[in-house]
Amino acid sequence: MAVIAYLIGIISGVAATVQASFNGEIRRRFRSPYITAAVNFVVALTLISIVLLVTEHSLALPVSDILRHPLWIWMGGLCGATIVMAGILCLPV
Repeated sequence: MAVIAYLIGIISGVAATVQASFNGEIRRRFRSPYITAAVNFVVALTLISIVLLVTEHSLALPVSDILRHPLWIWMGGLCGATIVMAGILCLPV
């Protein structure tokens, strides 16, 4: 199991490194940082949906459970969006 964890860590490190280049190419082709970010998140949502289907056998989200938690814990999503947008906007500079 540790080997799988190491491989996932290596793959995610490589992915984080090359993501800016991929996003830069999408931005060049679509000429919009915002379309680039949208494409990025649509692809991510598609992948996560597939993972949910394979592992949880459902796309059902526990909305009632989600709404019971404080709003501040959802800042991770805002941080992720900020990181992606900053990379897209700053890459040409």
